[in-house]
Amino acid sequence: MNDLRPVIVRGADVEETEEEIRQSYLFQQWLEKIANSREIKLVGVKVVAVYKWGRPKEIKMIQLEAEAYDTDGRKLGGIAILRGDTM
Repeated sequence: MNDLRPVIVRGADVEETEEEIRQSYLFQQWLEKIANSREIKLVGVKVVAVYKWGRPKEIKMIQLEAEAYDTDGRKLGGIAILRGDTM
């Protein structure tokens, strides 16, 4: 199983704390899927942007770049946008 605490680097415009990002439902769901795949080794994550809205404001979308490798050590494309329902 993958390490569920990969290194997180926040982009210059990201105001949310690392812990706030880690605790968001979207990020936790994404990490769980990677951990359960057993075919992806996640090394680090660069959070490019975080979008919040609603009352109270909550994280609704995260744009990130992941440093990840397959079981043969080949680097995988790592750009992802995590989002929930669009309502």
